[in-house]
Amino acid sequence: MRLIFRLVTVLGIFAADSRLAAQQIDTVKRTQTITLHERAGVARTAALVEATVRFERDVLKDAAAVRLSRVAGGAVTAVPCQVLGVSSHAATDSFAPAPQTFVQLAFLADVPAKGTVSYKVSLEGAAAASDRVLKITGAEPGLAIETGPAVFELHKPSGQLLSFTPKAVSGNRLVFLQNKQAGELPFHWNPDIWTVGGQWGHTSDWNAAMTFDPARHKAEAALVGEGKSHAYFLRQWRGPLVYRSTRWGRMPFVPQADVAVTYTFSAGSPVVGVQSLVEIRENLALHTIRDAELVFSRHQFDTAVWIDKDRKLHRAAAYDYNDKDRSLKDIAKLPPDVPCVGLANERKGYGIALVVLSRTAINKRTGHAADEQAHFYIRDYDEHGRGSPANFLYFVRPLVYRSGYLPTTVAAGSLYAEQSAIIVFKLQADPVRRYQELLDWQTAMTNPLEVVVD
Repeated sequence: MRLIFRLVTVLGIFAADSRLAAQQIDTVKRTQTITLHERAGVARTAALVEATVRFERDVLKDAAAVRLSRVAGGAVTAVPCQVLGVSSHAATDSFAPAPQTFVQLAFLADVPAKGTVSYKVSLEGAAAASDRVLKITGAEPGLAIETGPAVFELHKPSGQLLSFTPKAVSGNRLVFLQNKQAGELPFHWNPDIWTVGGQWGHTSDWNAAMTFDPARHKAEAALVGEGKSHAYFLRQWRGPLVYRSTRWGRMPFVPQADVAVTYTFSAGSPVVGVQSLVEIRENLALHTIRDAELVFSRHQFDTAVWIDKDRKLHRAAAYDYNDKDRSLKDIAKLPPDVPCVGLANERKGYGIALVVLSRTAINKRTGHAADEQAHFYIRDYDEHGRGSPANFLYFVRPLVYRSGYLPTTVAAGSLYAEQSAIIVFKLQADPVRRYQELLDWQTAMTNPLEVVVD
């Protein structure tokens, strides 16, 4: 009797599994809708959305044929989109009886606060034109990207962020210029590593780009420079709505580390999405590993600003207009996951800030990556001497640190990653709402739109 019961139970489980499989077999053939939900109470304008949609491979002959339409009430309006990537496979099973193709789409969305917006995915109709487009000029990797509210320039040797112009407020071009001999230097300086007995290496030291070709190169490969050459791979996605660059290779002067930096720019937005990665391949004795550094020549900003976890905004003087050669020295020390840190020019009405979206320190071999004294600091650097034009104002996040940059060690397998957003913002005339735009951006970026793909 007990044997019969067990047999019936097992058969029942198999039957339930069969019914579940039958219910989940794809009869839709492709993605039908993309729905966006705004939960934070901040209206979004030209918000960049990325979503991967699915088609049966034999149905989709050309990914450029994919169309989006915004559905509101009874109205259906064509929306421009950009293809960022396509992947296809021939694998099939009972859940996917036909080979599938997946298309990574990017589009710009306007979503009201606490609102929901839906988009229809199809292969029908003409492509929609956009009134928000990027203007990209120059020779890669030293491009100038005009998004509308701002212009961002990239460093010709390294591809790092070189300068920005807050067009929505001013035509001033903000840059880091230490001396005439060195010329203009990137304002986004790192990730960086300073080894014991070695030279301090930064991703801004990269100077020999090689365009990555998936047909010729292995993605896990890293170029190794010779002499003064610091080589790296460069991969780009370029279109009217989105420009993205990904760069990776060995850390200059520290070949034991692999590093990568990705920037994403979108039309109509003063935001640059940033991802960076540091992976230690060999045990290292070092003074520090750092990321999230923005550095500018002195006199360009007068105020340091940060937002704490209680969403309270703090300000501190970063420049003395009455004594222009006075150094404010160590302005602030902050937690490594402080939500936002930035610099502003209150007289001219603009600023730039970095919003922390996530940070990771792990070791895939031991389970622990050294980060016990990680923190942010904001500093008015004066070690070139009073009045020297080589002095600068900056903030940075040491990820591996001992007080006073004393030596420490990092084990092989350690990995440090960040996701952040660099935002150019406008100051309001109303003193009560002076930094409201920055506060709204920080809320929006840390509470992204909920994207549901069906």
